[in-house]
Amino acid sequence: MTVSGLAAEIATQLILRASNPAASNGFRIMGPRNGAAQPLIVAVARIDCHVRDAQHYLG
Repeated sequence: MTVSGLAAEIATQLILRASNPAASNGFRIMGPRNGAAQPLIVAVARIDCHVRDAQHYLG
């Protein structure tokens, strides 16, 4: 990993955690190809002690 890549990852995690403390450090960004379209899917693990209930988890 490059220095700029590492800096971008750290900044992304700090911003994500500041706005959502239940978000863990583990996240994945996936970009499946579908013809010309390339949608992005972001998966973020959650830390259970920060999730109040199922509605909070799904919201």
